Amino acid sequence: MSEQTAAGRIVIAGGSGFLGHSLAAHLTGKGWTVVVLSRNPSRGEGPWRHVLCGPAR
Repeated sequence: MSEQTAAGRIVIAGGSGFLGHSLAAHLTGKGWTVVVLSRNPSRGEGPWRHVLCGPAR
């Protein structure tokens, strides 16, 4: 049975952490467009788009 690639778009909150970064890398490899919400975008660098988020001021 061949594996199908499900290309889509997804937003991941906490993408600079261990699990979020791994998930973003996996989905990007499968053809997904990934946007990562992160308080520290420099920790989770990859081929996805980062959106800085943090506490309201």
